[in-house]
Amino acid sequence: MLDNLEQVVESAVELAALLRACPNLRLLVTSRELLRVDGEVVYPVPALAEPEAVELFCARARIKPDKAVVELCGRLDNLPLALELAAARVSVLTPAQILERISQRLDLFRAGRDADPRQQTLRATIGWSYDLLSTDEQPLFARMAVFRGGCTLETAEQVAGADLAGLQSLLDKSLLRRSGERFWMLETIREYAHELLEHGSEGDAIRRRHADHYLAVSELAYTERFDRGLTWARRLEPEHDNLRAALDFLQDRDPFCYLQLAGALGWFWLARSHFAEGARRLEDALASPVEDGPLTARALTYLGSIDAARGQAVAALSRLEQAIELWHTVGDDTESAAARDELGWALYEGGGESRPLQLFQQNLELARRLGHHALVNRSLAGVCQMLVVTGQFERAEPLALELHASMRDSEDVVYMCAADHYLSDCAMHRRDYTLAEQHRLSALETALASANVMQQAVEILGLALTAAGLGRDEDALRLEGAVDAKWKELGVSSSALPFFEAWRERDLGAARVRLGEPRASTAFDEGRAMTWDQAIGLVLGKTSAT
Repeated sequence: MLDNLEQVVESAVELAALLRACPNLRLLVTSRELLRVDGEVVYPVPALAEPEAVELFCARARIKPDKAVVELCGRLDNLPLALELAAARVSVLTPAQILERISQRLDLFRAGRDADPRQQTLRATIGWSYDLLSTDEQPLFARMAVFRGGCTLETAEQVAGADLAGLQSLLDKSLLRRSGERFWMLETIREYAHELLEHGSEGDAIRRRHADHYLAVSELAYTERFDRGLTWARRLEPEHDNLRAALDFLQDRDPFCYLQLAGALGWFWLARSHFAEGARRLEDALASPVEDGPLTARALTYLGSIDAARGQAVAALSRLEQAIELWHTVGDDTESAAARDELGWALYEGGGESRPLQLFQQNLELARRLGHHALVNRSLAGVCQMLVVTGQFERAEPLALELHASMRDSEDVVYMCAADHYLSDCAMHRRDYTLAEQHRLSALETALASANVMQQAVEILGLALTAAGLGRDEDALRLEGAVDAKWKELGVSSSALPFFEAWRERDLGAARVRLGEPRASTAFDEGRAMTWDQAIGLVLGKTSAT
């Protein structure tokens, strides 16, 4: 057995020759770097699983597990050495206090006097591996720290100047990891690399290149958001931490580009229900003294749309009206029509009926004249919404069927499930709960595919209604409780959906009466305690939670 062979990795050639000469010889080698010789069989040593990491930390610290311990272990990448060193600090700091100082992790934790000097601190441990890198590999290691949450091969090449040989070497030396198509660092290692990047001569240039790359990607996504919205939403989600890093870099250094990037991401935050983050970023962008008609109009459009989604109708109306005026001044008919659709939704959320319907109908005519397929679908959805809200189900259903046929291959991520949603509403009106459930399940599956959490909550509330109508009373109230918890998590008031209230009283109210107390309250509370995945599993499996 040979331990820590990375110190003399060149000897692997002689060891391989020894193995060939001695057929009965077996070598067990530990190394931070792959040997890359014939006969080598690699067994990666991953970080601990969360339960094991928590158990190790608590055993060493002699404390009981709690939420702070679980979070601390995760922030330390569940690495045994990091956990051992952190546990030694529990004599003077609680896990919560260690979390507050986690940015100092490289030097905060220190081993006992009898520990190997290379394992006295996390800095010494990582530094040992860093010193094994060649002079060409060390700059690449630092540059890769610019990525938060990892990156693809192409992005590493474009931003960090990486090549296959360099990336392979960092992987072989356990300083970089790869999952699927993404290269990433353990956060503890990334912190060390980030220090090198910040203190080196390339820091600002690499971070600027990183920001420019993600700005270009976001602008392309914005341009294609109607036709390839689902594809782009799925591509941007794993890059969200990188997008945040780009925004952080630009905020103080380049307000113009910060406004540009925030505005380009507005549709993504709306589609993925990142309401609080999106609103904060867009508000910050608009607070900067940057004068630009289209960029300001775009940021106002999506900030108003997010406000409307959160039920903040007054703020939404003000921002959207400003945006429409700017788009009109700029002369962009397509963006103006899109903003007018968002205004229609804000007017609806504010309690209006006749004006939003009129606006959606006008927009539908304009979109047909422009020949803009996606805007036609969006305006159709708005007209359907207002017809349903005003009880005109006979007029709404044929339009919903038209929308269903038109949206079959659509990737307009916010509106993909609209047709099934309105067809379910029409079936609910005539109490055809079986058909309503079929359409609602289809709408939910689309919302799951697009990862639109807000729409998922809307559809699951609809499925609570159909469950009650079909006599599955306890499941109905569990689903209502799960949606209530999700509204609170998203910062959305259930009053943002006033149209559902009459049906909630009709169907869920009847379910409560049939169950009686305390069974009804127990079922609702069980739903509130569910995870969102459990709620989704309940409706997709159509199985009772009991």
